[in-house]
Formats: sequence, structure tokens, C-alpha cells
Amino acid sequence: MNAAREWLAVVGVGVAVAGCASLGIDTDEVASRCMVDADCGPALRCFDTRICIAIQATAERVAVRLTPPKETGKLVEHFEVNVGAQSQSEPVALMLTEPAVVHVRYFSKLAVQGTLVATAPSDVNGSVLRYDAKGYFDAKTKTLDGYELRVQPGKTYDLVFRPDADDKVPPHYSKITVGASIDPWLIILTEDSKLLKIRGRLVAAGKPLVGLRVHLSNDEGQLTSTRSHTDINGEFVLRVDPSATAGRLSFAPADPALPLPQGRMTKPIEIKKIALQVDPKPFELGDMDVGEIPPAVQATLTVQDEVGKPTGGALVRIQRKLSSATNDLQAFIEVHGNTDKAGVFTAAMPIGMAKVAVVPVAAAHAARWTGNLNLQGSAHAITCAVRRSVVGQVVDYAGRPLRQAKVWLRRVAQADGPTEDFAGVTALGDVPLETTTNSDGKFSLPADSGGWWLWVQPKATDQLPRLLASKVDVSTAIDTPIKVTVPAPLLLVGKVVTVQGAVVTNAAIDILALQGTPVPLRSTSGGGAKGAPSAGAGVLADSHLLGSALTDSKGVFEVLLAPPQ
Repeated sequence: MNAAREWLAVVGVGVAVAGCASLGIDTDEVASRCMVDADCGPALRCFDTRICIAIQATAERVAVRLTPPKETGKLVEHFEVNVGAQSQSEPVALMLTEPAVVHVRYFSKLAVQGTLVATAPSDVNGSVLRYDAKGYFDAKTKTLDGYELRVQPGKTYDLVFRPDADDKVPPHYSKITVGASIDPWLIILTEDSKLLKIRGRLVAAGKPLVGLRVHLSNDEGQLTSTRSHTDINGEFVLRVDPSATAGRLSFAPADPALPLPQGRMTKPIEIKKIALQVDPKPFELGDMDVGEIPPAVQATLTVQDEVGKPTGGALVRIQRKLSSATNDLQAFIEVHGNTDKAGVFTAAMPIGMAKVAVVPVAAAHAARWTGNLNLQGSAHAITCAVRRSVVGQVVDYAGRPLRQAKVWLRRVAQADGPTEDFAGVTALGDVPLETTTNSDGKFSLPADSGGWWLWVQPKATDQLPRLLASKVDVSTAIDTPIKVTVPAPLLLVGKVVTVQGAVVTNAAIDILALQGTPVPLRSTSGGGAKGAPSAGAGVLADSHLLGSALTDSKGVFEVLLAPPQ
């Protein structure tokens, strides 16, 4: 982070820790309100005649995601600020930079159109800026002339161009350093005759596999080749840019409902080594054999709970791994879908043993089920155990029950779920488990066994922070009791301005933890929530969010934060 931003990132913080019974505040109101310092406890002061605060004992750095309104023309930006051991009367200023405008033109003998994305590390450690380009058109011909990127200057960006005709032109990867606006930045796409070709044939016990999608992707999951489909002979041809990194071949049915093989090669194809040849020839993979596939049967599964009630809407996943006859080739067959109202799911699968997993909907009292079934064309009944509940109460730091507080659970990690023995990357998906506390601050959430993270968000009038309470280990035998105490909040105050000093109103402010906060199974990355160009980031996952606010008519924001845990 540059020196100017570092200077701007010193903020005052306080902790609300004392009640204000002398104000005659209703019991549904926050207990930490005050008029004067005397209303607060020792070594505390009353902030702005509103809330008791204390100086944070130790400094801590947090991240700020700033999303300006779309009409400002500014970009989503990231900052780091000190939640420091000092206070100040004026809010800290977060200054929005002026975007640089870059016009990028791709030249090719083919009329290539597609999407362009620029990414770069942000000033916040662990986060990534991501900006999507917009196409611009020639005023006379009305045809696409290039792509316009609005990005933060002073950074080197990775450009990823993904052609719409991805069966003819592979993605193009390049870099650009932006110091100021650029018009234009020219990129010449590799001619078709100079693209590397990779050929192969997918078979099952020597018989061609028809209708499989095939492509290469690198270790980051980025597509590096054209996409292809196996023909009636099981053959495919991929085109790759010579500058591409090593990629692994993946394949899957074009129609996911069909019981056809999917999988990948474990050994990467070294593209650059092939390109170093004096006269590169098509790289021949030869026959890739997934092994014998048993004949298909109609598998009918009926899902019910322990009392025999049908479990409708449950997600069902059936998978059978194949014994590949080719080294470095992993293959399996999978189908998945949802049970109907009667709890029935029907699909075609190879005869024999298969692994099955069932995830009932969040509102169901039936728990997840996983196991092996011998599919022989007959009906199979699956009985799910009863889901146990997380039952508890949410109170504030003074012991007052918090009603209408939002409580939700997220899984700790993928390995805690029943899909760990499944091949591939298809996830069953954890439906967010959410509820609100009653008038006594109590709640109950049915949850599958395993580890969960529990969050609490008090209602706005409580003036208490969003809180990651703790890890909860849910049992299969009994309900899991928990009592959550929401601590007194830290108060972070700031102001958003432009380079010219103008205030920015209605800007979305998200305060996020830089470290120490767990990432649940289903996380969401940050983006332009108010329409501004996005700036997604690994550090900006849902689990890292400490608090949010909008700037007021003076560009000022106040965010209540939980103390470091």
C-alpha cells in the first residue's frame, strides 16, 4: 500500500461496554447508550452522546471493500486500515482513485468476439481485483471495434480473452502494465495454422465413446484449449496456443443426464515443450480407455425419514468409479437430481455397486445419507435418520436476550460432508441454514452431523456487531446446546472522498477480516453490489465479513465490529 493510503488508513475505534439505565431506554433497546461519560464505566467515554466506547488496547488491521455507486464512474477498491489504539475526532478519509481507461483490440483473420477480464493483486494482501471489459463499436460500421477496460492505474494486470467460438479459437492470456489510460493496446491472436493440435480417442473397452465434451485446463482451473466433442469414432481434436501453460485433459457428457463417463488425465500435457519443436506435429494421445462399462439399468430410489414420510426435493447423487485401462486416466459415471414429492428419484446407471449420497432440503428433519447400493434394476428404499438440532440462546454482553437476531450455520469444510469419497468436483451443495431468535432470544436449527460455523447478526436497533460465534460440532444422537454472547462493539468511523475532495454518498462499505476467520463450504466473493465494476477477492469471502454500512449525505460511515477473537 502506498504511503498516502497508509496515512489515510488510521482510524479511531471504541468498545461499548456499559449500560445506560439512567436514560430510561426500553429493554428492547441497546444497553450501551449514553449521554455523558458518567453513564459509562471506568476508563470509557461516551461517543457523540450516543454510545459508550473505549480505546482498543492493541492495534489490528482489517480490510475495507468500498463499492461506489455506479453513477460515479469509480471502481470497487480495497484498503487496509488500522483498528488502532488511539481515537480521533474526525473520520478517516478513504480516497477513490481515478480509473484508467484501456482500449484493447484483438486482431485475427477470423472475426473473433468474446469476453475480456483483467485481474491483478490488490493492495489488500490475499485479495484480487477483477474487472470485466465492455465492447465498443465503430461509429460508421457499427461493428465491434475492441474492448474497454476501466482499471486502477499503477498495476500489472493478467488479461484473459475468452472467444465466443470456443470450439475454434482457444483463450488468450497476456499481461499489461497500466500507468495511465491506453488507446489502443493491440494484441494479435495466433493464427490457426500456428496453433498446436492435440488429438486423441476416448473409448470404453475399445468401443468409441460418442458425445463427450473434451478440453484442457491448467492448475488454476482456467480453460487453455478449444472445446471439442468426440465424434462417432470417439475422436477429438483440441487447439492450443503455443504460449499456454501445461494443461490436463478433462471430459464429460455433453448431456449430463446420460450415464456416460467423465473424468480427467492426472498427468499434465506440457504445451511449451511441444511448442519448442522445430516443426511441431499434432500431439497424439492415442486411445484413452476408461475400461469396461456394465450395461445400464433403471435405478429407482425412494427416500423417506424414520417415520416413513417421503422426503421430497432431496438432492441425490449416484456415482460409480471405472477401472480405467489407461494409465493416468481417472474416470467415473455419475447422475444426480432431486426426488419428487413422493421422495422418488429415477435414473439410468450401470448395473452393480455404486456410491449414493442424499441431501434433504434445509427445512426437512431427515438427515443426510450416504452409502453403497447394488443397483440391479429393482427399487431401493433409503431411510434417512432424524436431523438433530442446534438449540441455543443469543444474549448481549450484559446478559439481555436478543430477539429477532439472525442466526445461521455454514459447514466448516468440504471434508466434513458425505461427498469426500466421490470423484470429480461436483458438490452436493449445502443449503444455508438460517433462522431468527424468538422473544426470549432462543433459536433451533436442524443440521446434519459434523462441524459447522455459527454466525449471529443482531437486528440494527440493537447496535451490536455481526459475530462469528464459534465452531459447533453437531451430534447424530442428541441436540447440540449453545449459548451465544454478543460482545460490545468496536466503532469504526470513516469518510469516502474522491481525489478532488468531493464526498461520495451511498457508497457500500464492507469491513473484512484479513486473517483468522474461517471460510465455510459455501462462500461468496465480493463484487460490485451497487453496479460498480467488480473486484472479487479470496479474502473477501462471506465468512470474512465483520460489518457493513452505507455512506450518508456527508460521505461518512460508521461500522460496528466485534472485538478480535
